[in-house]
Amino acid sequence: MWHHNPLRSARPRLGQGTDIARGARVEIDLPLIGGKVPLTRDQRLARQEKTRRRAIVADTVTAQAARVGLGGHTHVNVRLHFATGDSRGRDQANLAATLTPCLDGLVRAGVIPDSAPQHVTRWSAEIHPGSGPRRLWLEITPTTGT
Repeated sequence: MWHHNPLRSARPRLGQGTDIARGARVEIDLPLIGGKVPLTRDQRLARQEKTRRRAIVADTVTAQAARVGLGGHTHVNVRLHFATGDSRGRDQANLAATLTPCLDGLVRAGVIPDSAPQHVTRWSAEIHPGSGPRRLWLEITPTTGT
């Protein structure tokens, strides 16, 4: 059985220095399950498997947000990125199913008080086609402090 350790598989990347303040970007790597995005709108998964995958994503985001000291903010911008590793077409809207547990993880980590629109601006997912390693990551940009 596959076991996920969020502290080992996800590495935060700070975009602008080590100060996580307004305007600083943080990237959190998210796990790929079987080399694929954990959740998409088109998937047909059993309820238990879907719940397990949501927990993996949320736990990863919670652990990494705490690890980098993202702190509490009243508003953040978020965007999912997916490097496909090939040149096949992908639908950006399908990644929305992965974004929801990411936001749950940010709430649990105390980064935002709630995943409501007044606290989070969700930018459409960005697909990076081309050869290379597959990678899925969440970009978080705080826009206001605590």
